[in-house]
Amino acid sequence: MKPPKVKNPTRVRKEEVVKVVEVVEERDADLSAVLCEFDAVIEDFSSPRNNRHFRYDEHLRCLKRRSSTSISDSSFSDSESADSPQRNSFSFSDEKLSGSSTVVSPKAKLGDTKELEDFIADLDRTLESM
Repeated sequence: MKPPKVKNPTRVRKEEVVKVVEVVEERDADLSAVLCEFDAVIEDFSSPRNNRHFRYDEHLRCLKRRSSTSISDSSFSDSESADSPQRNSFSFSDEKLSGSSTVVSPKAKLGDTKELEDFIADLDRTLESM
């Protein structure tokens, strides 16, 4: 089977390349913004606790409340929730993906690094079990 003939293949390729370049540039800008925010957070964590610009513990409490609310409002019974310790993570992920985008205050806090490390370890275990 022969591929369909294109009147001007060079023009089509140039248009495709331009579209790809636009997408790459957009994603590059998004990645740069995320990396700048990440650098700011790392720098903030490196500073003494009383000199930090952001309040991570309040942000973490808010996320925990939202996560626990989504579990209690779900159709799963308490016994089903007890069967899977990762259900909390899944409920939060589903809510985050399907919910409308919410703007988080730039002064939000996650809390001390122990809670954050525990959360990341739990997330790693959840991902490994998938």
